[in-house]
Amino acid sequence: AHEFYHNINGSQVTGSSPFEIWLNEAVTVHVQRQREDSIFGHDWMRLNQVAYARRPGSGPLALDRAVSSMAVEPEGFNTTHELISAMTYSKAPEFVRMTQLIIGKENFVKGLANYHSKYAFSN
Repeated sequence: AHEFYHNINGSQVTGSSPFEIWLNEAVTVHVQRQREDSIFGHDWMRLNQVAYARRPGSGPLALDRAVSSMAVEPEGFNTTHELISAMTYSKAPEFVRMTQLIIGKENFVKGLANYHSKYAFSN
C-alpha cells in the first residue's frame, strides 16, 4: 500500500519544499496504516504503533529526545535523506491522523483528491 500510494502522492504530485516532502511520507504512511487496519484490525494496529513509538532507546519518542532530533522543516538540508528519518515514519503520520480526526474522514479524502487534481504533474 505504501509504495502504491507513492505512485500518486510522490510521482504524480512531487513535493517542491522540505515540508511537502515530509508531508508526502506522512500521508503515504497514513494511507498504508489505514490499509493495514482493514486487514489486521484497527485496535491491534494502533496498539502496535503505540508500543513501537514508546520503545525505550530506539522508539520514535526516545529518538525525538535525542541530539539527532530535527524540526519538520530543518534549515540547510542538502538531500531528501537528511530530511527523512525514523521520526518521519512515526510522528508525521500521527500529525496526518489527527488532522483527519479534526476535519473528518470525508473532508480529508476530498481534500486529498483536490490536492492531487490541482497539482498533478505540475512540479
